[in-house]
Amino acid sequence: MSIICPSCGNEIRENYFKRKYLYKPLNKEYKLYHCDKCDLEFWTPLEFVKEVYENEEVRGYEEFHQGLIDLKDDHLMFLSSYEGKADRLKLLDIGCGNGSLIYKAQECGFDVYGIDVDSKSIQAASEKLGLKNVYNMSLDEFVEYAKKEGLKFDVITFFQVLEHQTDPSGFIQKVRKLLNPGGKIIGSVPNRNRLFAEFSRSGRTYDFPPHHFLWFNKKALENIFLINSFEVRVSKLKPSFKRIIKLIFDLFYDRTKLGIFKLSVSERFFSNSVIQNVFILVFSPIVLILQGIYNSDLYFEASGE
Repeated sequence: MSIICPSCGNEIRENYFKRKYLYKPLNKEYKLYHCDKCDLEFWTPLEFVKEVYENEEVRGYEEFHQGLIDLKDDHLMFLSSYEGKADRLKLLDIGCGNGSLIYKAQECGFDVYGIDVDSKSIQAASEKLGLKNVYNMSLDEFVEYAKKEGLKFDVITFFQVLEHQTDPSGFIQKVRKLLNPGGKIIGSVPNRNRLFAEFSRSGRTYDFPPHHFLWFNKKALENIFLINSFEVRVSKLKPSFKRIIKLIFDLFYDRTKLGIFKLSVSERFFSNSVIQNVFILVFSPIVLILQGIYNSDLYFEASGE
């Protein structure tokens, strides 16, 4: 029996898996495969579980539901690339969470829309950030809605979303249906070849299924867009000082559960806690070193041929 690569369709023998992972809440076992043809690593079974986003198992989802504005490095890179150029361009953010990105994109001049399968995040986007065109829909549902409404988009973003997909090639083809001619797809995924990848995964569930099904490196990410007839440019994203400090604090918090390591993700970021600020000062030399060598994410820009 063969396993089919969800990117290129290559057949892989079922017993050629690299590792196993047990997701304890569901008592479900997953297997990791590597595709020699397109270089993607993926977990099976590829079965979406909506509940993991709404039950706040991963702390990031809890923060989404609070309506906190947390712009990541990839968001800031995107917004800076369109500074002074948005001028009512129609933007769709897939997996918009609580709308942090489109809230800021709207201020830059974009006509913004957002979708997410997490109903609590969409509620926060609507009620706490006052966003209008946000929908608790799957991509399939929104494609049908957009068809009825005659909606097409100049820019479609999905940051930290592609790795969650159970049918990534199908996902990209559905996105194509929503693009205006000459439109762009922009987003990011975790870099599986990042420094300390295994250490950062230790004791944490976010990079495993049923959260992340796909593990990309630069080659695998380029290939999935080329397979789907997109021209793509992929770059390695250097994390900001803020991002690395938060990663360090999150790591300590996950292992100790001490409140002193629980940083706010609000725009203020640094708390009034003297002890936290002392820790930040102590970690600063390490952060500066990591900024030069740590490629946390892969950032992509794609356009149809």
